[in-house]
Amino acid sequence: MSKLGKIFGAMLLLLSLWGLLEVPGAGVHGTWPASPLLILAMMVALVLGVLLALTPALARGRERLRAILLTSPDIVFYTGLFLAATLGYAVLTWRVFDGVPVLDDDVSSLMQARILATGHIRLPLPPHPEFFWIHCWLGVNQGLSHMCSMYPPGHPLVLLPGVLAGVPWLVTPLFGGALAVVTARAGQQLFNRATGRLAGVLSLGSPLWRNWPLRT
Repeated sequence: MSKLGKIFGAMLLLLSLWGLLEVPGAGVHGTWPASPLLILAMMVALVLGVLLALTPALARGRERLRAILLTSPDIVFYTGLFLAATLGYAVLTWRVFDGVPVLDDDVSSLMQARILATGHIRLPLPPHPEFFWIHCWLGVNQGLSHMCSMYPPGHPLVLLPGVLAGVPWLVTPLFGGALAVVTARAGQQLFNRATGRLAGVLSLGSPLWRNWPLRT
């Protein structure tokens, strides 16, 4: 690839990352909350990437990185990918969102998982049920004598092991790590080894994994 092509690709990457940010007052509504530290980190990463791609003195480093990404044994690459994804998503879940639900649907599924952890599929209404109402939660407003989630039990069952272990917020990062591996494997089967591995690495930056930040 020519130097011009690499620079053009780097600029496209920068624009795509900028589109993920929520910039107050700029009319940009993305997924990541914008902050000076985050923007600085993006800029530093971009500059380092351009230097790595274009500096002749770093040719040996490029070849080493290429070997790690494209020719390392599958067990080493996929284990590293899983651990990197899980750790990254867990840090984001805990540090940015304090490990707590961000949507009513999240709260509903977590509460249902906690009910399942007691061995029941529903609980009787508390003495003052009006104080326990949330959206997506069935109870006194529907004329019921019990309360439970309005959603099917699939997602609460996924969260159940995390609830029993006391770390429900860690469930989604673990599944995110597994999905990064699946992405890489699917890309390899559909296209080739290089495409699959690069797809898996690029999935590490997906902001969608932060949709389920849960803590007890």
